[in-house]
Amino acid sequence: MPGTKKPAPRAKPRVIPPAPHKLEDIDPKVDALVHELIGRIADKWTMIVLEVLSEHGTLRFGKLAELSGGISQKMLTQTLRQMERDGLVTRTV
Repeated sequence: MPGTKKPAPRAKPRVIPPAPHKLEDIDPKVDALVHELIGRIADKWTMIVLEVLSEHGTLRFGKLAELSGGISQKMLTQTLRQMERDGLVTRTV
């Protein structure tokens, strides 16, 4: 019929494949390393600073603070020092 629209096709549900290994098979050293890594980068300010630096490249401290939106000078200093220790950023004087 004229003017009759066909309904849009429904998206097929995605099937998540099973994990390649059983949890018992995971090397405890690798598991500990992954948990440590996630713990280091998963905090709020580290993620924000990483995002700002990825968007803008090398920045001076004041500009980084401005673009990070609401971070205190103390918190930014602590975050950058930890990121430097972790090898995520380098400091240039």
